[in-house]
Amino acid sequence: DGRIASLPEDRLFYVTCRANGEFSTPGFSMPADGLALNADARYLKSEGANGRAYIMADLLDDTGAIIPGYEREKCLYENVDGQSLPMRWEDRDGSDLAGQTVQLRFFLRAAKIYGVAAME
Repeated sequence: DGRIASLPEDRLFYVTCRANGEFSTPGFSMPADGLALNADARYLKSEGANGRAYIMADLLDDTGAIIPGYEREKCLYENVDGQSLPMRWEDRDGSDLAGQTVQLRFFLRAAKIYGVAAME
């Protein structure tokens, strides 16, 4: 019909899981200003009457152990969609770990993770 559709270039590829899923990033140096998440954790009614979309994240040290205070229960995204969502674990943002090698372990359901970047 002559219409043109497009997607933002930073949303062409993503990780998702319709049921409960988990994946970890490789190790990286924690930036001084924390992290931002590019994600969509909205539950769409077209997916069914009963459901839940979410993203949670543990922050791990260089041995793969959860860093105290950075447990997934403290970092929950539901009913949000954004290209620069600040990653927070209650009142912590990871800036106290600047320069340390860390990993993220994500848990998700019916959500899309497009990327993680340093806060700008």
